[in-house]
Amino acid sequence: DGLLDQMKLVREICSLGHAQRKEKDIPVRQPLSNVTITKADQLKNQEELLQLIKEELNIEDIIFQSGDILTVTLNINITPELKARGDARKIIRDIQEARKQANCNRDEFIDVTLPDWPTEHEQQIKDKTLIRNLQKGESLLVVKIS
Repeated sequence: DGLLDQMKLVREICSLGHAQRKEKDIPVRQPLSNVTITKADQLKNQEELLQLIKEELNIEDIIFQSGDILTVTLNINITPELKARGDARKIIRDIQEARKQANCNRDEFIDVTLPDWPTEHEQQIKDKTLIRNLQKGESLLVVKIS
């Protein structure tokens, strides 16, 4: 198979995966552990293409099975760890949006107040959003450090 055929297959897999997420009401920012794909053996050793699928569908692993037709089955079991990672991603996005509203540049350090966050991902949240101080409070508040 040529690269064009493989890319077409990747797009089809991603489209089927996104349709499943939509049907199950699972946002793409929520990581999932794996997807099982049948009739896509030609992608098995194509690391760059597999990485594309993983990033596009926000999944950690791809399992291949033999079959006659292309099927894409997301593992929708969201473990506490996957939920915490999804929550951290949402918080990062919310902080970046609040940063914009507060007229902070992306390279400026900020102090942030949040009602809650997954503590095991606190460092990642701080690093990605340049937080100097993170504290608990009623609602999301971003303060620019002058």
